[in-house]
Amino acid sequence: MSSYRVVQWTSGKVARKALLAVLAHPELELVGLYAYSPDKVGKDAGVLCGAAPVGVTATADADALLALKPDCVLYNPLYPDTGEICRILASGKNVVSSSIVPLVHPKSFVPTLRDQLEEACGTGGTSFITSGIDPGFANDLLPLTLSGLCGTWSEI
Repeated sequence: MSSYRVVQWTSGKVARKALLAVLAHPELELVGLYAYSPDKVGKDAGVLCGAAPVGVTATADADALLALKPDCVLYNPLYPDTGEICRILASGKNVVSSSIVPLVHPKSFVPTLRDQLEEACGTGGTSFITSGIDPGFANDLLPLTLSGLCGTWSEI
């Protein structure tokens, strides 16, 4: 069975849950972890997400992580940086993110930022998908709950 090489970008609240999912998935191989916080740099990824050590240590060296040639970067910072995402995409890495809520519907996102992301994908031959922030709530539970307040609806 082949596996997909994954770099986890950050290790905060949402990212730790994503990291646990990566570690548990038989077709995903964690190859790197980016940490913004200096107190997390050098710590084992498993330990940072409350699991057993996995032999992958957190780093703040973005170049070193991109040099690992991951298939995908799982991008989960609290405050996403579109420039950072474009750099990752243009370097040939696909990006999956829980950030940037408006990109759930790209046609309604700020056109210049959307165009930058599209150009970066073209440059790197990559793809970008985001679910928006608050996975399990803002894009799952909330729309269904709000639909109950409507007499009729045609799209969710």
